Amino acid sequence: MAGSAPEIDLTASARLSARGYRLVQWTGVTPPEHLDDLAVLIGRMSTDAPTGDLAFEPQRWDAERVRERDAVAVRNGVRAAVTAAQATDGRLVAYTEASTCVVADGFSSQGDTLVALAHRGHRLGLWIKLANLELLLRAHPEVRAIDTFNADDNRWMVAINEQLGFRPLRRQTDWELGL
Repeated sequence: MAGSAPEIDLTASARLSARGYRLVQWTGVTPPEHLDDLAVLIGRMSTDAPTGDLAFEPQRWDAERVRERDAVAVRNGVRAAVTAAQATDGRLVAYTEASTCVVADGFSSQGDTLVALAHRGHRLGLWIKLANLELLLRAHPEVRAIDTFNADDNRWMVAINEQLGFRPLRRQTDWELGL
């Protein structure tokens, strides 16, 4: 079509910006070799993700808490797809997670996505989300809809979600009362 913007290969573009990192993926429970790194990243969700004016207490996560979370998910029929970015030193520095439930065929929830502060600016968020969507659909081809949410002031993740084709469905206002 004349005058339209050229189609951009998001995966190739993100992969190019993320040179030096590699992807690590799994479905189900977290592999033992990634428990400690994932615990750090999950804990950072409470302090590093933009949340507007809401105040959150830093959460403490360790390998055992990740194991417990995974066990509860399995017992409840939740099936996870996780993609992480690994730095050259072998540490996980970004992750994203989507999940489905055995009783809710066709629906998936896109949960956490976090890139450690020192590793931002390499399009890791986009790269891991793209790769995780592919993993999710390979593992669960029945998925037809994916739901996610973001704080309005998380303009980086909102931009990524828009690039991926997510569209706003509803707006929610959270209120906080200090006691």
